[in-house]
Amino acid sequence: MQNIFKTTVTCPKCGAQSEFMIYNFVNEKEQPGVGAIIGDFEAHLHICPKCDTQVAYPYPTIYEDLENNVVFAYATDKEKAKQMREKFKTVKAQQSDIYGNCKLRVFTNLENFVDAVGMHAFEYHFDEERYREFEEHMQAVEE
Repeated sequence: MQNIFKTTVTCPKCGAQSEFMIYNFVNEKEQPGVGAIIGDFEAHLHICPKCDTQVAYPYPTIYEDLENNVVFAYATDKEKAKQMREKFKTVKAQQSDIYGNCKLRVFTNLENFVDAVGMHAFEYHFDEERYREFEEHMQAVEE
């Protein structure tokens, strides 16, 4: 079950209000291409339609690609990252038929999360060796 919704944001520069899509919980199978939206920073970057000011909105996001046994999560701080890990352990135990082989990767740095999802969405199916190198790098920057 996905959790995607619209909200209204106010530009810090000009004060204009506009809609912004929030991607709290997304699944590549249910929403093909959502990894590319996150990986292109579209899911966390708003551009004001009036003055073109760019504002990053760091909100918790979970991206699942269950076919490839990976779940990427962005938590806004280390305590929330710890809570996500604990919750994932519980869900994995309760729904082992779905999440049994999945690996959770949690990031508290928005750029690292966006890079991880972007690389996964764009590179995974094209170059397996390069993807292994990417995974090693992501393990080094993961919280």
